[in-house]
Amino acid sequence: MIRRTLARLLRMSPREIAFRIGVAVEHAVDRPLDRAGLRREPARERAQPFPPLWTASDEERAVPGAIRARGGEEVRDVVAEADAALLGHLRLLGRSYQFRRPIPWCADPVTGRPWPLAFHREMDIFSGAGAHGDVKDVWELNRHQFLPTLGKAYRLTGDERYAEAALGLIEEWIAANPYKRGINWASALEVAVRSLAWCWTLELTEGHLALLGDRRGRLEGALAAHARYLEENLSFYFSPYNHLVGEAAALYILGSVLERRPRAARWRRLGWRILVQTMPSQFHADGGTVEQASGYHFFTQGFYLQAFLHARRRGDTIPAAAWTLFERTFDYAATLQRPDGTMPMIGDGDEGKALALRQRSTWDFRPYLAVGAVLFARADLRRAAGPFPPDAAWLVGSEGWDEYDRLSSEGGCAGSVALRESGYVVLADPAEPGHRLLLDAGPLADGVPFEDFPSAAHGHADALSFEWTAFGQPILVDPGFFTYNGDVAWHRHFRETTAHNALVADGASQATYRGRLTWSRAPRVRLLRFDASPGFAFAEGCHDAFERLRDPLRYRRSVLYVAPHHWIVRDELEGDGSHTIDRWLHFAPNVDVVVGSDGAIRGSTGSEVEFRMQECSSARGVVDLRRGGPEPGDGWVATGYGARVPAFVARLRCTPRAPAALHLILSARRGSAAPDPAPRVTPGSRDGRSLILARDGGEQDVILYGAPGTVTEVAGIRSDARAACVRLDAAGAAVAWFRAGGSFLSYHDRHLDHGEHPGSATGEVDR
Repeated sequence: MIRRTLARLLRMSPREIAFRIGVAVEHAVDRPLDRAGLRREPARERAQPFPPLWTASDEERAVPGAIRARGGEEVRDVVAEADAALLGHLRLLGRSYQFRRPIPWCADPVTGRPWPLAFHREMDIFSGAGAHGDVKDVWELNRHQFLPTLGKAYRLTGDERYAEAALGLIEEWIAANPYKRGINWASALEVAVRSLAWCWTLELTEGHLALLGDRRGRLEGALAAHARYLEENLSFYFSPYNHLVGEAAALYILGSVLERRPRAARWRRLGWRILVQTMPSQFHADGGTVEQASGYHFFTQGFYLQAFLHARRRGDTIPAAAWTLFERTFDYAATLQRPDGTMPMIGDGDEGKALALRQRSTWDFRPYLAVGAVLFARADLRRAAGPFPPDAAWLVGSEGWDEYDRLSSEGGCAGSVALRESGYVVLADPAEPGHRLLLDAGPLADGVPFEDFPSAAHGHADALSFEWTAFGQPILVDPGFFTYNGDVAWHRHFRETTAHNALVADGASQATYRGRLTWSRAPRVRLLRFDASPGFAFAEGCHDAFERLRDPLRYRRSVLYVAPHHWIVRDELEGDGSHTIDRWLHFAPNVDVVVGSDGAIRGSTGSEVEFRMQECSSARGVVDLRRGGPEPGDGWVATGYGARVPAFVARLRCTPRAPAALHLILSARRGSAAPDPAPRVTPGSRDGRSLILARDGGEQDVILYGAPGTVTEVAGIRSDARAACVRLDAAGAAVAWFRAGGSFLSYHDRHLDHGEHPGSATGEVDR
C-alpha cells in the first residue's frame, strides 16, 4: 500500500499535489463552515426574469408556433410525455416507474430503499448497490431531465398545469434535499446536470403567473446554491473529462442567468475559462472524445453545445480554435454513425444526456447532428441527420429550422475515411453506402498508463476490434456496456477483450482489470496504414498487449475491402512457439447464425441480408457458437444501461505456431442475390502471403501481402506493397487493381501504375 501510494505521488505534478492538499483542507473545514452558515447563498426577496438560454428572445418566442405548424406529431408526443409525468409516470434508463407524490427523491427507484441524508462528503456512492441500490438509478431521477418536457408542453399548449407541475416539483425537491445533505449532493456532475435542466425549465415557464414573488426568489436561491457547490467541488483531478466539462458548463450558464448575484461574474468567468482551456484535452484533433466511448462523446459534446449556444446568445467570443474543434466533434459523430442512423456502442455508456433532446432511440444521436448542420451550415451533416427533428428548434430557433431545410439533402456517403488521432477507420464505398466496416485502432482511453498503475477510464480493452454492416444491416457489433454497480462479473465482461470482435492470445486480455472502471497496463495501439481508392480500401493497426506473454507475440490486424464483394480480416502473429488464439465475433441481436459442415459461419437478418464468414488459413480452428447462456460470455448485447438481450457470439479457436497469418473473409448478399464468393487459399502459399478469391463468372481477386523490403509474387502478379489486389476477368486480364504502400505492382511484366486505371490508387496517412 505504501509503495503504491509513493508511486502515485511520483506520477503527480507539483500542481496536482498542491491541489489535493487544498482539497483535503477543504474537506476538513467544509462541514463546520456549513453548520455555521458561512457557505450558503443568501436568499433574495426579488429576483430577475430567467432569460432565453439558446436563441434571441424573438426567436425563442417563435419556436412553439413553428413546431405546431411544421412539427408533425411533435406536439402530440410532447404532450403525451408531459401528461404521463403529471401522473407520476416517468421513464428512466429505459425502465418505466410510477411515483407517488411527493416523489421519494432520496430513495432508489428500483429497490425503494432510501439513501441517508448524511453530509455530502460522507456519502459512500461506490459501494451502495448492496445496501441501497445502484446509485445511477436514483441519480437519473434527480437529474430532472423530464422537467423541460413539462415546460415545452406549457409553451406548446398554454396549459398552465404543466408549468405549475414543473415548478412545484422543483420546490418539492428543494424541501426534500437540504443543501449538501444526501445522495443528490454527493456528485458535482449530478448537481451540474440538474441545474442545467432547471435553467431550461425556468426559461420555458417564464411568463407563468405562478413564477412570481417569493417562488422566483426561492428558485433563484436554489440555483445559486447549486452554483456555489460547483465552484467548491470542481472535478479537476477526480474526473477531468465529462465531469469537469459538465460542471464548468453549468457554472458558466448559472453565472449568466444569476448575473445580479455577488459571485455570479466569478462563476461565469471560471466556468468559461475551464471550458476553453481544457477543450483540447477533451477531444482529439479529429473531434473524437479522448474517453474512447461513443456515448460519452455526446455527453461531453452536449455540455459544450449548451455553453456555446449560450455564449452566442450573450455575444461572448468563442475562440476560433475552440469553435473549429467543436465543429470536428460533429464530423467524428457523422463518421462513426452507422447507415441506420445509430452509433456504435463503443466503451462505457449509461444513457446519460447533457441535454434532454428527444431521440428516436437510445443510440440515435441524429438530433445533435441536425444542430451541428445549422451551426456550421453543413449539408453533409444535414444528410447524416435526416429530416429536421422539431425538438432541435428550441436550440436553433425557427430561423435555424429554415436554414436547415435550405441545406442540400442530395449526396451519398463519404466513403472510406480515417480519424487518425482517435484511431477509428471506416472502410466503405460511396457506391454502396450500406456497406461499411469500422476498425478501432485507437487507445484504450486517455489517462490509462502503460505501466501497472490503476486508473479509472470509460474505454474498453477493444483495440483492433471492428464492426461490420452489410446493405445497411448491422451484422457484427460492439456489445456495448451493461452496468457500473451491478454484478461484478457482468460489469467486467463487457469491458474485456473477449466482449469485442477482437483477437485474444493465450487467454490474455489487452489490459489489466483492476476493479470497477479501473485499468492498468494499457496497450500501445497504432494505426499503421490507411489507403483507399474507388472500389478498394485498406487499414492496418497493431498493439503490444501480447508482447507481455511468456512467449511474446507481435500482433497486427489489417482489413482489406474489395468493394462490394468482400472484406479480408488478416491477423499476423510474429514470434515463436504454439499459441492458443481466440477470435471473437459478436452478432447483432436480430441476426441468426449457423456453422456449416465446412466450418463457415453463415447467417441472415431475416429476408434482407445473407452473409458468410469463411476462415481461410492453414491453421484451421473450431467454431464455438453461443447465444443467451447463463454466463456473461454466453452471447449477450447490452442495449442500454442495465439492459441486455440474447445475441449470437462465435469464438474461433485455433493453435497455430508462430509466425502465422490468419484470415477471415466476410461476404454478404441481398436475400435474392447470386451466391457469394468461394474463397480458397492459394496453393503452395504456406506463409499466408497470398489469397485467391473466385466469384461466379470466372472473375478472381488475387491478393498479396508483403513485408517491408520484400517482393511477393503469385499467379504472375508481383509487388513490394504491404497489400495489393488485382482483379482478373474470366479471360485472365487485369481489370482493376489496388496497392497499399510499396513502389510498384505488375502483372505479367505489365506495370499497373496508379494513374493508369480509374479503379486503382494508393495513398498513406501513417506508417
